[in-house]
Amino acid sequence: MGCCWRRRLRSDSARSCPDGPRRTQAKVRALVTQNSVAAVPPDAWSDVRLLGYSRWTPERILRHVLAGNSVRQIPGDFVLAAVGPRLHARQELLVSSVLSVVPYYYVPDAARPVHGPDVFSVARDAGLPWEWNVQALRCLAWLGHTVGEDSLHPRVRRIPACAVLQWREGRWMVHQEDFWAEIWRGPPLQPTNAVRVFNEVLRELIGETPILPLTGGFDSRALLAAVLAEHRRPILITMGRATATDRVVASAISRDLGLEHHFVELDATDYLRWAPEISRLTSGTKSAGNWHTYLYARRCRELGPGPVIVGSNGEFFRTYYLDAGFPAQVYGTAPPLAVFAYFAARLMRRQRLFPNTFSFLQGTGLAHVLELARWLTQLCREGPTALDALDLFYATQRVRHFIGNGHALYAANTRAVSPFLDSRMLRVGAGLPRRERLGSQFHRRLIRANTPRLAEYPIHGEPTMLAAPRPLYWMRRPREIGYGVFEDVLRLPAAREILHESPRLDLFLSRRDRQRLLSHRRPAAEELMLTLHYAASAAAAVGPTVV
Repeated sequence: MGCCWRRRLRSDSARSCPDGPRRTQAKVRALVTQNSVAAVPPDAWSDVRLLGYSRWTPERILRHVLAGNSVRQIPGDFVLAAVGPRLHARQELLVSSVLSVVPYYYVPDAARPVHGPDVFSVARDAGLPWEWNVQALRCLAWLGHTVGEDSLHPRVRRIPACAVLQWREGRWMVHQEDFWAEIWRGPPLQPTNAVRVFNEVLRELIGETPILPLTGGFDSRALLAAVLAEHRRPILITMGRATATDRVVASAISRDLGLEHHFVELDATDYLRWAPEISRLTSGTKSAGNWHTYLYARRCRELGPGPVIVGSNGEFFRTYYLDAGFPAQVYGTAPPLAVFAYFAARLMRRQRLFPNTFSFLQGTGLAHVLELARWLTQLCREGPTALDALDLFYATQRVRHFIGNGHALYAANTRAVSPFLDSRMLRVGAGLPRRERLGSQFHRRLIRANTPRLAEYPIHGEPTMLAAPRPLYWMRRPREIGYGVFEDVLRLPAAREILHESPRLDLFLSRRDRQRLLSHRRPAAEELMLTLHYAASAAAAVGPTVV
């Protein structure tokens, strides 16, 4: 299962973008016209499907794209799929929004158009034998998610974001727009204008009776403040036992405001009960410790049609990777080498959690870590500063892949929306002064501007929400009780049996290495093993595995 890292990167890049570099809007319009898609009237396209959400109808999005207009102008977060009329050959169209966190896959080099929401069904429909993508497995271990357009199968690719893919004349033509280089160039944005844009975007999404997952943190509090300012009374739902910090804080808020509130107490046995479905829906890349999202989504479905208002990408406005006040601002002035150094250090820390006895990690050393760090740095090269580059990686890689898996689980049960994913809000984030994105300052502003009363409740270890973060806030570690039960999952007899006896894991670990690993009780490695067991089980349903 070894591979040449550099060669794999080059070949994967070629597969994922057969038409070469990203093209401008004018070139997209020219290509659409040249390939006669624009000549096909919108009502001639059938089976038009929208995965995700937009305030535009699928038909309006289709008309917009067929006219050669920019994908960047379309609100929401989605993938649109449409089948065109058979003129001389089959025509199909895929359109992705600026982030497009909802997972969707295709086979770039297939003889016919094959695409869908999970890698296993796409590989099966394309008639592909199952192969393991070594690069994707390494990223899953070291980062907790895949990156770029990788999936667990080397020939099945995630469709690129902010793109139009057209199947015509027996091949996929990919036209990807450049969004990120453009948004950093705008003038600084006044925080009051940022609040106004946020409220406008949220207003388009909330519906009459929204469901709002409420925690003790800033993202959900900011969402609740904005929903209440729109005179809606959301149905609240919180995960965790009665003593969990999220539940204690959320209960105080709902009780004082008289809001309907429901609770989800996680049961360890439910993780394994729903594991095959979760692994299939997330293409095998949702780590087992995060499977609770599916249990949460199932409960949301029982509460009504929603939508469910979630805080996905809220951390883009809070400097996710380095929210450390003045030190972060100093880091932001560093040269691009600082981004590479950050990724290299992070990968080396993660590498120590996983022994090289995993087949896809055998032979990996410092050179492999540094090569991956260079690739990750390249993926966020459009960020003008080191901090902007890390923010860009967060949105386009971690949110798109890790949090996108959560959206796949919501989509199987209900409809989840987030104002933070909209292209207008991404422009807001890029335009805000950095001081607004440190110490959750922008979120504090949203809460006080929309529903000041919500500042009266505890948040992140403080008895009330302060107008500004305390000095050296990044050095404080508030004592909070979490909601997770994954330690209980790993102790279940059924889970121990899988870890010790599953033949699926023989693909990744010898029995001898497995027993040695399990004798040391390394939770991160055991979580990866459980994730791989169910991914391999789903892959076995595709067909024979090529080793």
